[in-house]
Amino acid sequence: MLYDKSNLKVTRGGEIVLDVRALKAEMVRNGYTQAQLAKEIGVSSKTFSNRLKTGDFGVTEIEIMMRVLHLKD
Repeated sequence: MLYDKSNLKVTRGGEIVLDVRALKAEMVRNGYTQAQLAKEIGVSSKTFSNRLKTGDFGVTEIEIMMRVLHLKD
């Protein structure tokens, strides 16, 4: 696995996916709860929780989270 500068995206076999552990760490570091970040990206808390289990977030959602969590790509 190769990590990019944001520490949120992981390359696995040529596919870029979200590193859920890194996202959770950044949420804690920035004082965000799952409910707060869910609201920022425009989804329900339940949907956000489900997406955390799979890492299945859209590009726009990831971009919003990176901005809100003060990460650079």
